[in-house]
Amino acid sequence: MKKKVKHIKDKNLSQIFKLLINKNPQACETNEIPQGFGEFDLSVTNPIPVNSILENDYYLSSLRLADGSKIRWKRVGSSYTNNINSCIDIYEIFSNKGVPITYLYISSYHLKTSEKAPKGLKKI
Repeated sequence: MKKKVKHIKDKNLSQIFKLLINKNPQACETNEIPQGFGEFDLSVTNPIPVNSILENDYYLSSLRLADGSKIRWKRVGSSYTNNINSCIDIYEIFSNKGVPITYLYISSYHLKTSEKAPKGLKKI
């Protein structure tokens, strides 16, 4: 069964990501990956589902601290875990002033981008 991919604008990239998403048997349209466990977004075993690598920045730019201020982020690497079938990107999250806050884990091969905010942050 073909899976429907949403929210990618560039046609060539869209085709590449459709192939990658179609190869992911865990590709979901939910705010959390059903096979995830542990604390959402703060555990490599329960990463944030997004709709492509391009969506990582889109998702992160929609996050704010509790006081409404913007965050900054830096990709620090990638990881794998037995319960998630695709690569998981690791981002260090900072306040707008550069103070380290946490690490977030993102899985980039899903049918939609999560609308859920990580613990301690809010989504706009």
